[in-house]
Amino acid sequence: MKPFSQYINESHNILSSLNYNPVKKKRIMYLFYDLSKGSINQMPKLSYGVNPEDGVKVTTVLPDGKETDNTATKNDIIMSGTSREKYVIKSAKFPKLYEGSIGGKVYPEQSDRMVALYTGKDSISFTASWGEQMVLKKGDYVVREKDDGGYYRIAKAEFEKTYNPL
Repeated sequence: MKPFSQYINESHNILSSLNYNPVKKKRIMYLFYDLSKGSINQMPKLSYGVNPEDGVKVTTVLPDGKETDNTATKNDIIMSGTSREKYVIKSAKFPKLYEGSIGGKVYPEQSDRMVALYTGKDSISFTASWGEQMVLKKGDYVVREKDDGGYYRIAKAEFEKTYNPL
C-alpha cells in the first residue's frame, strides 16, 4: 500500500500537468436573499446572502453527489448556484469574485480563469485551496487559482451552466 503522501503528490502532479486554458464565467445575475429572514435551505438558485451568525454548517451537494462541507462565519457570503448547491465565500474575497454591491444584483467578475478538462480514466482525490477534500471525476473541470496556485473542481453540468466553453 502506498503512503498517503504519495497519493497527494500523484494528485498534485496530475492536476499540474493538465492543459489549462483561459475561460470567463458567464455573466449570470445573482439576487440577494436575506438570510436573517429565511434559511439556507430556502435559498432559490442563483441567489446569495450574508451569513448572520458564526458556525453555520454548509454542505455543497451537486446532482452527482456531495461535494464539500464548510463552516461559514458571520458575514461570510453563502451562494446558491445553478443547481441550488450552496457554497461559502469569505466576505473579504467576495468583491474580487463578484461585481455589484451586497444587497443588490451581483455578477461574476469577468477576468479569465485558468481551467482544464479532466479526461483521466480514474477519479482522483485532492485537497482544494480552502482545505476540503474533493473528488475529480472524468469529464469534470479543474480551476487553477491565480492567487495561491491551488485547485478546485467544478462538476461538468455546473461548469457548462456557469462558464463559457473552453
